[in-house]
Amino acid sequence: MRRAEREVADDPTATELHERLRQRENMESDREHRARSDHSAILGARVGLVLLLVFVIGSLVLPHR
Repeated sequence: MRRAEREVADDPTATELHERLRQRENMESDREHRARSDHSAILGARVGLVLLLVFVIGSLVLPHR
């Protein structure tokens, strides 16, 4: 196994291919992370708007003391 790793490490084409694959995996991972982050931000904004509406409506409906 070690011998095969050394042979591949000496091959610039294999090294370049390995680097491209690693970069592609990183890009896919970043894209997935960004999508989850966007989803969380949208969900947080919606929850914030609902809470704001609850407080505004509650302050209008309930009499002031």
